[in-house]
Amino acid sequence: MSYADKIFLEVLESNRRHLVALAARVVGCAWWGEEIMQDAYIRIIRAGAAPQDIQPPQGYLNG
Repeated sequence: MSYADKIFLEVLESNRRHLVALAARVVGCAWWGEEIMQDAYIRIIRAGAAPQDIQPPQGYLNG
């Protein structure tokens, strides 16, 4: 796991409940909120994003 992946994973884990709740509010379903959040994280990692350049990373994840 790269340093960038570790940064995003830490942010994701520390903000997981908030991110799922935010996505669930948008789509109206807690289960889909969880799926959306996980899918977004996987897409970010696969795209090779450079989270160390995104400040603050929470703002990026919150959209």
